[in-house]
Amino acid sequence: MGSPNRVIETVEVLYRRVGVLTCLLEEPRDKRTLVEELDIPRSTLDRAIRELESINVVTYDKGKYTATPVGERLGRNFIAFLDRIEVAIELEPFLQLVSVDEFNLDLQLLADAELVVPADKNPYAMINRHVQLLGEADQVRGMLPLVGLHGHQTAHERIVENGAEDELIVEPGVAEVLISDPQFAELTEEMLATGRFDLFIYEGTIPYFVGIFDDETVQIGVDENGEPRAILETDRQEVQDWAHHMITGYKQQATSLTQTALHDQLKA
Repeated sequence: MGSPNRVIETVEVLYRRVGVLTCLLEEPRDKRTLVEELDIPRSTLDRAIRELESINVVTYDKGKYTATPVGERLGRNFIAFLDRIEVAIELEPFLQLVSVDEFNLDLQLLADAELVVPADKNPYAMINRHVQLLGEADQVRGMLPLVGLHGHQTAHERIVENGAEDELIVEPGVAEVLISDPQFAELTEEMLATGRFDLFIYEGTIPYFVGIFDDETVQIGVDENGEPRAILETDRQEVQDWAHHMITGYKQQATSLTQTALHDQLKA
């Protein structure tokens, strides 16, 4: 293992000169081309090259500067590291509300995701976006730790009146609201009666909301003390696969609530 000082020195140089190294990772370049493409003074480039040569990541060969084999490895890993940090910073409002153990999806898969959070003039921006997407979908799979009346009414209209199909996994407390609260119970019973709404009860904690809309768009939502705080939305295929895997895993450990069972509970 290298000494801590050498590691620190290498990281500092890579960070300072990442622009030059990024160019050389694409292809070898001469000094004039680097000055023009990076739009920096020749003296600045000379210092950058000397620093990169001092840590053995750049060499001069046949009139051009090029990344060494170790430079390629260090450079690509370092740039990927910076990208991950950038994504983590951008997604901070979401990530601060979910632990690493609960949410281990590669953040690079969320680099292009849209983050929706409360705004000064639109405190329910993420709820509104969720309900909008819900209302447009013909098919939804989801797992969620809480429920809202607006969303449930939207789902009821889609399923009962428009023939949509939904599959939902919820915690026992959410199930209790759906089948016992007067604002929700009749809607839930009518949805189940269509045969196009499958409700499953997971005897445990669902850490965050995951929804797949029309096998295309994924939403991942987090809350704070029962109040929605942030939603991530993406169409990326890898995230779709992850979401299906998550929902299926919870479904396999859940119990189906049929219309018959609902009638029995309502009569009890």
